[in-house]
Amino acid sequence: MKKSPVKKILALALAVLFLLPLLPAPATAESPNILRVALLSDIHYFREDMAGGYGEVFMQGNAVGHPIEQTPGLLRSALAAIAERADDLDYLLISGDLTRYGEYDGHAELAEILKQFETDTGIDIAVVPGNHDIDSGAATFANGVKESARKTTEEDFLAFYEDLGYDLAFERFNPTGEDKAGMLSYAADIGDGYRLIAIDTFRRKITPELQAWIIGQCEEAVAAGKTVVGMGHHNLNEQLNGQLRIMQNQGIENMREISESFADAGMHFYFSGHLHMSEISPWYSDSGEVLYDIIVPGLFTFPGDYRVVTFSSLNGRIEADVRSYAPDEVLEITANGITYPRPYRPTALELTFGYNGNGLNGFAKENLRRTLGEQLEKLRDSGGITAMVKNQVDLGPVNALFEYLDERLINDPDKIIGVLNDLLDDALALPVSKLPCNRFLDLGFGDATKPGTVSDMATAAIVYMFWKNHDPQDDPFMMDVLGRLQNGELLDQLLNYALPKIFDVLGADLIPLISDCVPVNSALAKALNSIGSPLITMPLLALIPGTRDTINNSLYELASKIITSQSPTGSGNGIVVYDPNNLQTPAGPRTFRLPFDLSFTVSGDQKSAEIVWYTKASLTSPGLKLTDSMGVPAAEAEIALTTEFADVTVETIDLAIMQLMGYTIRAAKHTAKITNLTPGKSYRFSAGDTEFEWWSEPQNLTAAKENQIVTFFTRLWEWIRGFLRMLGISWKNQSSGF
Repeated sequence: MKKSPVKKILALALAVLFLLPLLPAPATAESPNILRVALLSDIHYFREDMAGGYGEVFMQGNAVGHPIEQTPGLLRSALAAIAERADDLDYLLISGDLTRYGEYDGHAELAEILKQFETDTGIDIAVVPGNHDIDSGAATFANGVKESARKTTEEDFLAFYEDLGYDLAFERFNPTGEDKAGMLSYAADIGDGYRLIAIDTFRRKITPELQAWIIGQCEEAVAAGKTVVGMGHHNLNEQLNGQLRIMQNQGIENMREISESFADAGMHFYFSGHLHMSEISPWYSDSGEVLYDIIVPGLFTFPGDYRVVTFSSLNGRIEADVRSYAPDEVLEITANGITYPRPYRPTALELTFGYNGNGLNGFAKENLRRTLGEQLEKLRDSGGITAMVKNQVDLGPVNALFEYLDERLINDPDKIIGVLNDLLDDALALPVSKLPCNRFLDLGFGDATKPGTVSDMATAAIVYMFWKNHDPQDDPFMMDVLGRLQNGELLDQLLNYALPKIFDVLGADLIPLISDCVPVNSALAKALNSIGSPLITMPLLALIPGTRDTINNSLYELASKIITSQSPTGSGNGIVVYDPNNLQTPAGPRTFRLPFDLSFTVSGDQKSAEIVWYTKASLTSPGLKLTDSMGVPAAEAEIALTTEFADVTVETIDLAIMQLMGYTIRAAKHTAKITNLTPGKSYRFSAGDTEFEWWSEPQNLTAAKENQIVTFFTRLWEWIRGFLRMLGISWKNQSSGF
């Protein structure tokens, strides 16, 4: 019997339905590998039972910039908020400074809190130590006084956190020499296709052995198709424009070179802490590879955020979506019996930069007392400036000046601190703009009805520097302040206010003493003798031509860099991308790829010349383009190029009579010796690197007359600096205590 067509179709359909599960699935587009991590840093946890009831001794020892009493409440609230996101998170990474000063009992309690969080949420935690965690100034206030407490060793730290990151590791770094730096570093494969390299920077350095181990881990991970994520306490990139010169002793040695080596090896994202800021900072290698240093704000200071980063990686292209969140999203922050209002951020600003409710004024005064007061007391007890100098050399009439300063300043530190405090009261209240500071009224400072003051300016700068969630170019008040600083009005205003008061404190007898220390017929001595301290109506520094402008330009450059963002997202949050198909290598003044400190000399007969310039040490293919004025190559000239290496101080703040701060880089000094030039012929040149084709702007190669005045003062200042170094006197940056 012949089957009907309908039955044939039904039979075929049934067969297809039965066979479908057995057929291979059609090819689909690749899916990206996703990793979702929460980030904490700089918890600075301090046990409540070690605070001695938060009495006066504890508060005096911790209040300025370090609201340690808040740390248990902040941690509880942050962990609760992170737990609320548990379904959308894979790991919690904590980049160091877990405790106040490495208290053994503090680590013991904190480790148990974190282990319980893992148990409750299923989120694995990975930690690394910071400079506050090991062999630090551990103390307890349990008995109402400050007493030494048991410190934490590196071995103790490993024992406490054995199940908080180290249990994930497939390899730990084991230094072979006596230097234990980096011994708490480890590598762990996390998520689907990601490798975490946790770097122990507690000793503020990455040794060549540790660097080689990290590079090896990166290269191995990249070869296996994994995305590398680094984590350490200290920054690998500048998180603040000018960080290297402002905070020289706060970072890793040679961090730029190390950052470039890690970027070339395949590490393009790194989590850090330490500076308590909210920023994303890129640094590029010569080959165009980039490492993004994503700093995590300090939990216990303003802005007090935690962060969540979502990675998406596909075919070598990596996106990182960086977001910050307030710590009081789930639990209110309660500490020492006080429940703080939401949002917590205004409280965090006041607690971090306020003192006894006096805001920036109290913060500045207390820091003066702690830093300058202690230094003055030490100097007084050692015999003052006079004794310090006389121990080295007798400077004749200068001794009278030193004795006078000792009598007026050094012998009574409390008096000087009191005078400076009075100056601060008045100075911070000075209006610095006709415009009001009204952008951050919700943070508790500024006044929409009055001109902005020095205090408003400084507090706003702090917010821009640490929070990075606002653009100062949208703030009329701050733009007006920067404009007044740029054109010199603000510096003149502050100096006109401060100098007469300072000279009043120093006394009228100071002027003749200064005059005795310089040649009687000098213009400066005559000017000093011609004005009395109460009659100063112009900045004293304006007496020296060019000095005022030099100082003003340096201060403007520093101020504008501090408050402006260097983040690729324009703020502390956003999406940053590593794309291997779109590599770029910035070549500019701050990267030291273009020639800097370029100088040249031409012989008297104009037949030879010498050109000298510097670049970063990695650029070893110097070149010189020499042409006539029409751009035709100067074939007649013979050029000999040499390169040597030296440590060079760069990016100093120029105060005309001295250069402060700056930092040292390993630089290549390139020298081009040119012979067989044609006298009278006009030449132009560009210096640079032939491998990467980075060249300076063309310049005329001409014989220039020496400026005798500039040369005299330059040589005089170099002699003075050398003399001071011989005496062991130098300028040193003080630790900021982060």
